[in-house]
Amino acid sequence: EVVTEDIVLLPHYDFKTGIRTDNAQQIEIGEDGIVIFEGIHALNERIMGHADEKFRFGIYVSPHSGFKKDGELFMSKRDVRFVRRFVRDSWSRGTDPERTYEMWGMVCEGEDKFIRPCAKYADIHINSTHAYEPGLIAGMAIELLEKVQPESDFYEKATEILRELKYFDPI
Repeated sequence: EVVTEDIVLLPHYDFKTGIRTDNAQQIEIGEDGIVIFEGIHALNERIMGHADEKFRFGIYVSPHSGFKKDGELFMSKRDVRFVRRFVRDSWSRGTDPERTYEMWGMVCEGEDKFIRPCAKYADIHINSTHAYEPGLIAGMAIELLEKVQPESDFYEKATEILRELKYFDPI
């Protein structure tokens, strides 16, 4: 939230509680200061539209590719994103596997509606798919996915991703 041309309010968001706190920190950026808007909504024109176009530079970072074996896709870029989120939510937010699955449909819907359309405003696109990444998170992801019980609504999807992760050697 811009207060004046050289003062901004930096809000605080608690990911464990899922609540934005009202104790925003006021920061003076000065006449020659630089403001970086970071986050999945940063390219949205409702945010970036306030900045003079000649001073804007947008970067869109996302996995642009999945993983193939013998020319066949076996792990889509959306599954790559899901595994990232699955592990991150457990590790840094204390979210159990069932809750991540419950939210995933809404996450994808929001992405398709509010994030991907804004990618066109980016000056550059960076593919964040890294060949080594599944090996880094496979061990934790497999451990979490194996906790999904057969009676779960998400068991079939968990089993599918487990099969995908078996292609990677945990690092």
